[in-house]
Amino acid sequence: MNTYQLVFTADGRGEAKVIEFDAEDAAEALIVAHSEAPGRNAELWRDDEMLCAIRRREVGYWELGHSAQAAGNPAPQ
Repeated sequence: MNTYQLVFTADGRGEAKVIEFDAEDAAEALIVAHSEAPGRNAELWRDDEMLCAIRRREVGYWELGHSAQAAGNPAPQ
């Protein structure tokens, strides 16, 4: 098991929050992201490494990519 964090910023759909959880892999972590806040953007971290930015484009469609923070900044506390 790995420890992951979903980092949400304040937006028109909700407040800023960080959810920490254990999952087998990033694929399982994305399932958690969908169940926690299916309509919001987030960053997915494993320990202190940002894995990807998750951007909601429309219902049923997510875009995964890197953000500027992936260049070595630690995960938000």
